[in-house]
Formats: sequence, C-alpha cells, structure tokens
Amino acid sequence: ECKEYLDGEISFKELENLITIHTTQLAKRQRTFNKKFQSKALEFDKALATLRMKFSIEK
Repeated sequence: ECKEYLDGEISFKELENLITIHTTQLAKRQRTFNKKFQSKALEFDKALATLRMKFSIEK
C-alpha cells in the first residue's frame, strides 16, 4: 500500500483504508491460525497441573 501511495497511485485516504482492511484481514488469519493451538495449550496446562498436584502430594 505504501509504495502505491508514494508512487502517487492512491490518495492518503485510500492508503488509510487499505491499511485498515489489510490489518483486519491479518488479525483474522492470526486468530484462525492460533485456534489450532488453543486446545493444545489447554491440554498442556491440565497435564502440568496434574503433575504439580501429584508431586506435591508425594512430598
């Protein structure tokens, strides 16, 4: 977007709009990507809590 603005192909307002649109699209892709790992993180947290509980009881 910035190159198009600097080359005079689009106005500053168009640049703002494109940056907003593309940033929103990137954020959506990142949320979608991170959803794949959310359940893995929960499984890890549960396993870690179980281990902590087990070892604290044995002491």
